Amino acid sequence: SGKVTPVGKAGLFTSSAPSPDGKYLLTQRVHRPYSWVLPIERFPVDMEVWRLDGSLVKQVASQPLADRVGMTKSGLYAHFGSKEALQLATLESATDRFLETVVAPSKSEAPGLPRLEGLFERWLAWPGNAGLPGQCPFFAAASEFDDADGPVRDRLERTFREFRQVSLQLIASAVRHGHLPQATDSEQWFHNLMALRQAHHWAAGFMRDEKALERARAGFDRLAGRRRVA
Repeated sequence: SGKVTPVGKAGLFTSSAPSPDGKYLLTQRVHRPYSWVLPIERFPVDMEVWRLDGSLVKQVASQPLADRVGMTKSGLYAHFGSKEALQLATLESATDRFLETVVAPSKSEAPGLPRLEGLFERWLAWPGNAGLPGQCPFFAAASEFDDADGPVRDRLERTFREFRQVSLQLIASAVRHGHLPQATDSEQWFHNLMALRQAHHWAAGFMRDEKALERARAGFDRLAGRRRVA
């Protein structure tokens, strides 16, 4: 019939398989705590058998983060020297992935608006394309450290400022190539672009809006002064 029926609570599932008689599902679900730097296969996992209405029959296995990573949380801190050092190393690794996944491909794209749009598209998709769960870890970290002071916040702010500078250069290029008006205020344009990305972070992550990506793209089109052709 083509009808889709939700089963169970929403979550981050790596696999699901029906039983031979079609009465049960074997599910494998990743749960918190997530890491920004480890691939998804290293996160804690619950393996469960469900009825088709989503109710739990049996938990087959539950593998915590410490088992999958190979050390305890205190062991992780000891390895890096402190929690702060671990957080800084995590930010450095996430930044490297971001540059590789989002920024570097711009070099091979046509200059002007196509390059700017490509950057925005990869920015929207980058956590998944980099093998990270959920939404943008930088926005998540910004919410945690916005009222804090210290090296972790400083490093996070530097990441945002460096990306802002790259974006401003691409906006200026779009103006030079005639893709944006000469009177374009690059600082305001980036401010609006950041607002679009943060709105997508909220809509796709917290609100689980199925049209989050569509709305973000429509917002970019309006910002660029054009109408997207379906």
